[in-house]
Amino acid sequence: MEARLFPEGTIPAWTTYEWYEGRESAPHLEQEGHRDRLLATRDVIVELEDLWWPEDEIQEPFSVVDLGAGDGGLLSLLKASLVDSWGYDLQQTNIRVAHEYRNVDVRYVDVVNCQPTAIKWAPVAVATEMLEHLIDPHGFVNKISEYSDYIVASSPWHETADNHYEFHTFCWDEEGYADLLRNNGFPEIQQHFRVSGAQIIVGAK
Repeated sequence: MEARLFPEGTIPAWTTYEWYEGRESAPHLEQEGHRDRLLATRDVIVELEDLWWPEDEIQEPFSVVDLGAGDGGLLSLLKASLVDSWGYDLQQTNIRVAHEYRNVDVRYVDVVNCQPTAIKWAPVAVATEMLEHLIDPHGFVNKISEYSDYIVASSPWHETADNHYEFHTFCWDEEGYADLLRNNGFPEIQQHFRVSGAQIIVGAK
């Protein structure tokens, strides 16, 4: 199941660059539920790093780009795990917290609407708790597949067209979320599980 949560042809205010100006940073790493999700996402990425070096193949260095990094909570966990990582966010208050408090590399870029050349891509792209905020999540996942070998994404698993967060534009059950990846450049679903209110999924090309 996939449900569109806004009228087709409209642009909800919360999908615009201007809506994020001046909003307070959300410290997900310190919030119950969100923290569990971020820790689980960190663990998934560390597992991918362990699998990245086939004995008879030369691979590019393992690295991760967080497309919608917020205030850098996940990046701080990856930094502690020695994973080379950086990210982007379109909210300036998040950038400040990421730099001054978490000491991680989050850059002020709207990754959805920018040119792909504005992004430093990596073999693993993260899109946690962001696809449900987009007007065209299918197009964005397809864009990611052009530049990254893996996607690690998360979204609420329990939302429906009748019961969802007011600032979400789409919702998916587990089958629908897997189809979102499969149909847009990541045909192999390597993991798909629930942590608190989130479903975490790993797709590969």
